[in-house]
Amino acid sequence: DEAAEKSVLEDFKRLWGTNFLDNLWIEVRDAPYANGVMGKEVWFNMEERQRVKIVDYTGSKKIDQSKIEEKLREESVSIRLDSFIDPALIRRVEGIIRGMFAEKGYEFATVSHTISEVAGGPKLVNLTFNLDEGPRVKVRNIDFIGNEAASDGKLERQMKSNKSEKIWSWITGGGTYQAGKFEEDADAILEHYRNEGYVMARVG
Repeated sequence: DEAAEKSVLEDFKRLWGTNFLDNLWIEVRDAPYANGVMGKEVWFNMEERQRVKIVDYTGSKKIDQSKIEEKLREESVSIRLDSFIDPALIRRVEGIIRGMFAEKGYEFATVSHTISEVAGGPKLVNLTFNLDEGPRVKVRNIDFIGNEAASDGKLERQMKSNKSEKIWSWITGGGTYQAGKFEEDADAILEHYRNEGYVMARVG
């Protein structure tokens, strides 16, 4: 009847809401009782999501697994063993690793993943993150256009992250292009201008 159907659909929503399942569907079958009265059997058919047995990171010597795991802990991100595969969590981990590459100047790094079944039980998988840092982007020169009140050198010294490559850059880490830090550097230049009284200065 309508009440039973509503109850079944509510159970369906609760089961699907656990995020443990890849697929779920309901079957209703005729099932006669011993006395000949026709009844119904409700079957919930489930396919569990894959569970993580192994997590590894391959393809790069620039960032090792311990550094990745340390960064994930800082971001309060964890892929626990025996947990269910979570596509949103995987995408977040990929984004964090790309950010780590960008900080080192590898703006064109790619991070993808593969999922492969492993022995030991159904739905157990090896989650592998495939890392390719690509070419490193270096800052050879920085040009400032339109500045008259401050020299190029003075403005570059305000910048903390994106600096042009110098002879000693291999020690200081200068010369590495970090696109994600551009806004911070631009704000530092603006702050310098404002401290000098140029409140209408703009940096693009």
